[in-house]
Amino acid sequence: MTVPIDNETWVIEAGDAVIQKKARSGLGGLAPWERLVYCLWVTDYGMRNAGDLATAHDVWADFQSEARRIAEDLLLRLTHEAFSLRRSVLEREYFIRFDEICHEIRNAEPGIAVTVPWSAPVVWLFTFKRSESVQQVYQRFSGGMSLMRAVCLAMSSRLYDR
Repeated sequence: MTVPIDNETWVIEAGDAVIQKKARSGLGGLAPWERLVYCLWVTDYGMRNAGDLATAHDVWADFQSEARRIAEDLLLRLTHEAFSLRRSVLEREYFIRFDEICHEIRNAEPGIAVTVPWSAPVVWLFTFKRSESVQQVYQRFSGGMSLMRAVCLAMSSRLYDR
Protein backbone atom coordinates (compact mmCIF):
# COMPACT_ATOMS: atom_id res chain seq x y z
CA MET A 1 0.00 0.00 0.00
CA THR A 2 1.34 3.42 -0.90
CA VAL A 3 0.89 6.43 1.31
CA PRO A 4 -0.93 9.28 -0.45
CA ILE A 5 1.30 12.28 -1.05
CA ASP A 6 0.33 15.92 -1.01
CA ASN A 7 -0.02 17.73 -4.30
CA GLU A 8 3.11 19.88 -3.92
CA THR A 9 5.23 16.75 -3.46
CA TRP A 10 3.42 15.01 -6.31
CA VAL A 11 4.13 17.90 -8.73
CA ILE A 12 7.81 17.80 -7.82
CA GLU A 13 8.10 14.00 -8.10
CA ALA A 14 5.95 13.58 -11.21
CA GLY A 15 7.62 16.60 -12.78
CA ASP A 16 11.06 15.15 -12.07
CA ALA A 17 10.13 11.86 -13.74
CA VAL A 18 8.84 13.73 -16.80
CA ILE A 19 11.91 15.99 -16.91
CA GLN A 20 14.17 12.93 -16.88
CA LYS A 21 12.20 11.35 -19.73
CA LYS A 22 12.26 14.67 -21.62
CA ALA A 23 16.05 14.79 -21.23
CA ARG A 24 16.32 11.30 -22.77
CA SER A 25 13.77 11.57 -25.59
CA GLY A 26 12.92 15.25 -26.02
CA LEU A 27 9.58 17.01 -25.65
CA GLY A 28 8.20 15.06 -28.63
CA GLY A 29 8.86 11.81 -26.78
CA LEU A 30 6.38 12.69 -24.05
CA ALA A 31 2.80 11.46 -24.05
CA PRO A 32 0.11 14.16 -23.78
CA TRP A 33 -0.44 13.49 -20.06
CA GLU A 34 3.30 13.77 -19.43
CA ARG A 35 3.45 17.07 -21.35
CA LEU A 36 0.58 18.36 -19.22
CA VAL A 37 2.44 17.36 -16.06
CA TYR A 38 5.48 19.22 -17.41
CA CYS A 39 3.32 22.31 -18.07
CA LEU A 40 2.04 22.13 -14.50
CA TRP A 41 5.57 21.69 -13.15
CA VAL A 42 6.79 24.71 -15.14
CA THR A 43 3.85 26.76 -13.83
CA ASP A 44 4.43 25.65 -10.26
CA TYR A 45 8.16 26.32 -10.52
CA GLY A 46 7.55 29.90 -11.61
CA MET A 47 4.84 30.58 -9.05
CA ARG A 48 6.66 29.09 -6.05
CA ASN A 49 10.12 30.45 -6.89
CA ALA A 50 9.33 33.86 -8.35
CA GLY A 51 5.70 34.45 -7.43
CA ASP A 52 4.69 34.96 -11.05
CA LEU A 53 4.65 33.26 -14.43
CA ALA A 54 7.52 35.21 -15.99
CA THR A 55 9.99 32.56 -14.84
CA ALA A 56 7.70 29.81 -16.15
CA HIS A 57 7.59 31.63 -19.48
CA ASP A 58 11.41 31.73 -19.49
CA VAL A 59 11.54 27.95 -18.93
CA TRP A 60 8.97 27.21 -21.66
CA ALA A 61 7.26 30.03 -23.50
CA ASP A 62 4.31 27.86 -24.65
CA PHE A 63 3.55 26.21 -21.30
CA GLN A 64 0.16 27.91 -20.85
CA SER A 65 -1.21 27.40 -24.36
CA GLU A 66 0.09 23.82 -24.42
CA ALA A 67 -1.53 23.07 -21.04
CA ARG A 68 -4.80 24.57 -22.25
CA ARG A 69 -4.75 22.48 -25.44
CA ILE A 70 -3.83 19.21 -23.74
CA ALA A 71 -6.35 19.72 -20.92
CA GLU A 72 -9.04 20.24 -23.54
CA ASP A 73 -7.96 17.11 -25.43
CA LEU A 74 -8.00 15.07 -22.21
CA LEU A 75 -11.37 16.53 -21.19
CA LEU A 76 -9.97 18.07 -18.01
CA ARG A 77 -12.45 20.89 -17.58
CA LEU A 78 -11.03 22.54 -14.45
CA THR A 79 -7.46 22.43 -15.73
CA HIS A 80 -8.56 23.77 -19.11
CA GLU A 81 -10.42 26.64 -17.43
CA ALA A 82 -7.39 27.54 -15.30
CA PHE A 83 -4.93 27.58 -18.18
CA SER A 84 -7.42 29.52 -20.34
CA LEU A 85 -7.28 32.45 -17.92
CA ARG A 86 -5.26 35.54 -18.77
CA ARG A 87 -1.75 35.25 -17.39
CA SER A 88 -2.32 37.85 -14.67
CA VAL A 89 -5.51 36.12 -13.51
CA LEU A 90 -3.81 32.70 -13.49
CA GLU A 91 -1.03 34.19 -11.36
CA ARG A 92 -3.59 35.55 -8.90
CA GLU A 93 -5.69 32.36 -8.76
CA TYR A 94 -3.02 29.67 -9.17
CA PHE A 95 -2.73 28.68 -5.52
CA ILE A 96 -6.52 28.77 -5.10
CA ARG A 97 -6.96 26.37 -8.04
CA PHE A 98 -3.82 24.31 -7.41
CA ASP A 99 -5.39 21.35 -5.59
CA GLU A 100 -8.27 20.94 -8.04
CA ILE A 101 -5.86 21.08 -11.00
CA CYS A 102 -3.59 18.48 -9.40
CA HIS A 103 -6.52 16.25 -8.52
CA GLU A 104 -7.85 16.35 -12.06
CA ILE A 105 -4.47 15.69 -13.68
CA ARG A 106 -3.55 12.94 -11.21
CA ASN A 107 -6.83 11.16 -11.90
CA ALA A 108 -6.24 11.39 -15.66
CA GLU A 109 -2.96 9.49 -15.50
CA PRO A 110 -3.01 6.58 -17.96
CA GLY A 111 -3.43 3.28 -16.16
CA ILE A 112 -5.12 4.80 -13.10
CA ALA A 113 -8.48 3.30 -12.19
CA VAL A 114 -11.48 5.58 -12.59
CA THR A 115 -14.28 5.65 -10.06
CA VAL A 116 -17.59 5.50 -11.89
CA PRO A 117 -20.36 7.45 -10.15
CA TRP A 118 -23.48 5.57 -9.06
CA SER A 119 -25.44 7.44 -11.71
CA ALA A 120 -23.27 6.07 -14.54
CA PRO A 121 -25.92 3.60 -15.83
CA VAL A 122 -28.44 6.44 -16.15
CA VAL A 123 -25.90 8.72 -17.82
CA TRP A 124 -24.96 5.86 -20.16
CA LEU A 125 -28.40 6.10 -21.78
CA PHE A 126 -27.62 9.65 -22.92
CA THR A 127 -23.97 9.17 -23.83
CA PHE A 128 -24.28 8.55 -27.54
CA LYS A 129 -26.66 11.38 -28.35
CA ARG A 130 -23.98 14.09 -28.38
CA SER A 131 -20.50 14.83 -29.60
CA GLU A 132 -18.12 11.86 -29.56
CA SER A 133 -18.82 8.17 -29.30
CA VAL A 134 -16.85 5.92 -26.96
CA GLN A 135 -14.91 4.61 -29.96
CA GLN A 136 -13.93 8.15 -30.96
CA VAL A 137 -12.80 8.98 -27.43
CA TYR A 138 -10.88 5.71 -27.23
CA GLN A 139 -9.14 6.31 -30.55
CA ARG A 140 -8.24 9.88 -29.61
CA PHE A 141 -6.76 8.83 -26.27
CA SER A 142 -5.61 5.30 -27.05
CA GLY A 143 -2.06 6.01 -25.85
CA GLY A 144 -2.26 4.03 -22.62
CA MET A 145 -5.97 4.45 -21.97
CA SER A 146 -8.22 1.56 -21.17
CA LEU A 147 -11.55 1.19 -22.92
CA MET A 148 -13.31 1.64 -19.56
CA ARG A 149 -11.57 4.98 -19.04
CA ALA A 150 -12.67 6.05 -22.54
CA VAL A 151 -16.25 5.15 -21.63
CA CYS A 152 -15.99 7.21 -18.44
CA LEU A 153 -14.49 10.17 -20.28
CA ALA A 154 -17.19 10.04 -22.92
CA MET A 155 -19.82 9.96 -20.19
CA SER A 156 -18.25 12.71 -18.09
CA SER A 157 -17.91 15.01 -21.09
CA ARG A 158 -21.67 14.83 -21.54
CA LEU A 159 -22.17 15.75 -17.88
CA TYR A 160 -20.03 18.87 -18.24
CA ASP A 161 -21.96 19.93 -21.34
CA ARG A 162 -25.29 20.04 -19.53
